[in-house]
Amino acid sequence: MVDERPRAASMLRAGLVLEGRFDLESLLAQGRWSEVWRAYDRERGRAVALKVLRAEVAPSEEAARRFEREVELLGALRHCNIVTLEAVGRLPKGALFASMELLEGGTLAAYLAERGALDLGELSPLLEGIASGLQAAHRAGVIHRDLKPDNIFLCGPPPWAPAAIRLLDFGLSKWIGGSRLTETGEVLGTPRYMAPEQLMAEPLLDARADLYALGVILYEALAGRPPFDARAASEWIVAKLSQTPESLQTLRPDLPPGIVAAVHRAMATSADARFPDVASFMQAWYEASGHGTSNTSSADPGGSRPPVEALPRDEALPDPEGNSLLQNPWPARWKLALAFLAAASALGLWLSRCA
Repeated sequence: MVDERPRAASMLRAGLVLEGRFDLESLLAQGRWSEVWRAYDRERGRAVALKVLRAEVAPSEEAARRFEREVELLGALRHCNIVTLEAVGRLPKGALFASMELLEGGTLAAYLAERGALDLGELSPLLEGIASGLQAAHRAGVIHRDLKPDNIFLCGPPPWAPAAIRLLDFGLSKWIGGSRLTETGEVLGTPRYMAPEQLMAEPLLDARADLYALGVILYEALAGRPPFDARAASEWIVAKLSQTPESLQTLRPDLPPGIVAAVHRAMATSADARFPDVASFMQAWYEASGHGTSNTSSADPGGSRPPVEALPRDEALPDPEGNSLLQNPWPARWKLALAFLAAASALGLWLSRCA
């Protein structure tokens, strides 16, 4: 979701040295909650990406807790397809910052905007890297909750091997069964890629919400357009609960029927109708594409990477062990919500015509 609000000037500037170690060089990006700087790490002798809370949100307890949780999660997810957290520290006024690997390349969003629909042979290695990182997160009991092309990074020039893929921005992620950082009913994420149960602010999200987002990403990558024509969050909810995407087989008759079926099943409205996990989806994908057995289940977990330095453990997050990845997120009130949204949309259209 693009945040169009004006940005306050950063309190940091090029030339500053943080903790006597990180020389700030240039501002790389700004988001709703944070900004990312290119910095030189004197101890490691190379450039890194430094993520800090934006000055205007740093005093917010929710923003601080969300950033701390992202640091905690990344420290636990040591995988070759997930951006690497290298060290953490604090600014002079106490705000947390995180040093991460500096990635050279571009996002999947930028590549799709440039290329349009992708061939199956080009997309499959990208999918393998995405699925491998996502599967590692789910095995650790973590759901991303904001999986989208903007948060998938392609390292280096094409063609990309699975190892060149990185999942980014775990700011909205959470342990399955962990504590909430938002009020009940608050929706955070990008509606275009959010599962229906996430759009309806269901509290018991599980790994299948990420699988839905993956299905939407694959649909867009193969069709060259999103599965639904919507803008506002309410329009996305109505579309996802009441409409069926146009079949990929119609848009891409060259695709194997099994690939089409797998993508559409991943985007099923009900979580219970989707694949139970990423591994099952990838098995169906590989069988349909003629590549045999999926190898994402045995992907390198990234365990050889160096440990995170000074990772704060003052407020431990709930242990995800024992929490099931499968819940039943199909409450009866969805029908009432759909009826209400449809009525509200119809009323708004009628009023606009009468004006």
